[in-house]
Amino acid sequence: ERIVIDVGCVFAEEGSAAGIGRALVNAIVERVRVRGSRECFLEVRESNQVAQALYRDMGFEVVGRRKAYYALPLEDALVMRLFV
Repeated sequence: ERIVIDVGCVFAEEGSAAGIGRALVNAIVERVRVRGSRECFLEVRESNQVAQALYRDMGFEVVGRRKAYYALPLEDALVMRLFV
């Protein structure tokens, strides 16, 4: 079964320091796990090194790229996967 959760979030530095992003991703991953899925995917801007570091720390790995996925500015997205 495929579950798609489309969440677009931007956090101020204070929010990331408070662990809000990690808590949100943990909640989504837990929901995916409870629903019986074995993989969780996300897209992240190629330039967003802070988010990429968080996702890698949580066990996500880069598995692909979506060319020109984001607009304003035009930018690729990295596709990341976590086995749950």
